[in-house]
Amino acid sequence: MKRLVLLFSTFLLTVFIVSACGDNKKEITEQADQSEANDAENNTSEGNTYNGYPDLITYMEKELEGKANMLYENSEAQTHEMEDVTVTLDSYVLVELNDFNNTNADAFDGENDGAVIIAHYTIENELDHDTYYMPHPYMEIHGADQTYSDYYKLLPEEERLTEKLSDENDYLIKAGETISGYYGYAFGKETLDKALDLSTVTVYIGEPHSEKGNEVDSVFGKPTQFTLSVNEDGAKKTTQ
Repeated sequence: MKRLVLLFSTFLLTVFIVSACGDNKKEITEQADQSEANDAENNTSEGNTYNGYPDLITYMEKELEGKANMLYENSEAQTHEMEDVTVTLDSYVLVELNDFNNTNADAFDGENDGAVIIAHYTIENELDHDTYYMPHPYMEIHGADQTYSDYYKLLPEEERLTEKLSDENDYLIKAGETISGYYGYAFGKETLDKALDLSTVTVYIGEPHSEKGNEVDSVFGKPTQFTLSVNEDGAKKTTQ
C-alpha cells in the first residue's frame, strides 16, 4: 500500500515539473517574440526608410524648411529601350513648395517660392555584359531660361538615382541588373506658372555606354524624350 502511495506521489510530482517547464518555455518564447517585434518597430521608426512620395515630400519640407502642396501626380509609365538597356519613368509628382529657406533660392531660379517635380526612374540592363549609364534626364520647360536637373538637397541621399549611379561606382550597371531611384527637379514660381500654362514639360533621356568613362564613341542606342503632363489639360494632350 505504501509503495502505491509513493508511486502515485512520484507521478504527480513528474506531471507538475513537466507542466511548469512547458509554461516557462512558452513564456520565454512569447517574450522573445515580443522583443523581436519591438526591435523591428524601433528599426522602422529610427532607420532611414522612406515609403514613397509622401515620406519624400515630408523630408523635403523639413530639409528646405518650406510648406509643400501636391498639385499633380502621374503613374503612367513611359519606357525607352536602347538595345536591351531600358530606361523607364515609372511615375512622378508635381509639388508646390513655398516659404522655404532662402539659402536654397538659387535652385529655384532665385525665388523663395517654387515647385518640385519628383520622378522615379528605373534603368534595366538586359544585356549579357556590363554597361554604363550616367543618369542625367534633364528637364526643359518652354520659355524658361535654363534646363533643370537633379537638386541634391531635395531628396535623401540613399534614394537619389544620381547616388546609385555615380562617379564612385563608374555608373556601372552589371549584366542583368536593375537600378531604380528618385530624381528631383526644382524651379521657381514664375517657371511653374509657365509650365502650368503649357500643361507639359519635356525630359531628355540619354544613351548608355559600352565602356567605362562615358566616352562619346562608346554610346549605343538612340536618345529620346518623355513628355510629362503637369495638370489634367496636359494629360489630355499626352493621350491624344
